Amino acid sequence: MDIVYRVLGFVAMITEKLSRTRVNFIPINWLLIVLVTIFLGLSIREVHEGLANADSASLVSLADALTNPDLLDKYVTIDAALVLQDTLLYAKKNSDKVEDAESLWTPLLDPAAKHAMYAKLPPTQAPAGSFSRNGVTGMLRSIDSNLKTEVQRTGRQTAGVLINTDRMLVIGQKPSRLGITIPIAIALALALTLMLLSVFIRYTVFRSMPQPRAVISRAATDQPPQPDQLDGLRLTGFLSLTETDRQRFFNVPATLANLDSGERALLSNINASITYMGAVTKNRAGLWASIIKPASLAAPEYGQLYFGLRAYPALRIRYTDPIANRPLCTILALPTESARESLRHSLYAPPAQPR
Repeated sequence: MDIVYRVLGFVAMITEKLSRTRVNFIPINWLLIVLVTIFLGLSIREVHEGLANADSASLVSLADALTNPDLLDKYVTIDAALVLQDTLLYAKKNSDKVEDAESLWTPLLDPAAKHAMYAKLPPTQAPAGSFSRNGVTGMLRSIDSNLKTEVQRTGRQTAGVLINTDRMLVIGQKPSRLGITIPIAIALALALTLMLLSVFIRYTVFRSMPQPRAVISRAATDQPPQPDQLDGLRLTGFLSLTETDRQRFFNVPATLANLDSGERALLSNINASITYMGAVTKNRAGLWASIIKPASLAAPEYGQLYFGLRAYPALRIRYTDPIANRPLCTILALPTESARESLRHSLYAPPAQPR
């Protein structure tokens, strides 16, 4: 189970970092989610196509290929002849040379049934002669939109037969290999799930755990642990720069301070300035803080904070911040469990009485 949390913590860290950068005011993490969704849809289509087709092509007539709805996107061998002399050449630059072609379209003809459709050949298979032998294998697809427009505009025929404008055969194309497409689809689905989940949990992966036995024992004997230095304290939660500037931060360095009022403060020196095209549009650099009213501080929740591939011993605390004037939930993480105990003691020990 720990590896699942670590992977989710890594995805949450990357997704959170991407969310800070925007393209046309859209966070990059959402653009990535949309892109992964598109590729997942395409991979699912490829898997479905692979499952719907046998390893060997089905032998069908040209009439069936044009009229049977169940044959679309199927791997087939069509019993018809290629009319090589009526091949169309498609090239982006103005050229009628085969070597400049990007696509070749050759009619398939069944003269007895008066049916014809286009077959797409790769440019490396340039046609030669007038007719090929019967039996052409490939994937049966909907006709290319550009080709359909051209055929409808010109009313193209081959050997006096109108060419169909609904379907085409892509020669040499085979169904997707399930051994490749299924793992890709699973990987994309997992990545999309983790990214959406990290957004849903607000990029914060906290695993709640029971209170350590050593802490229970010390509480029972009323013997607080020896305080360690709180170096490496990291904070995930809301901080305020002013009464109006407030933001949620993730795993930022912080320190715990005692105020003259008896309140405690979580402080972090952060540059959260807003920039546009490299220029600072709003200066938000300075000391960000969250004030803890001692009377509002609830019992801590023990656990681990996963950020990147690391797991930090952490406390999740709930209290009221007079700056934000609302209840807050903050996660405080430290490198070691002993440091976490020192933090707990510093947070929950009675405040020193002013002299």
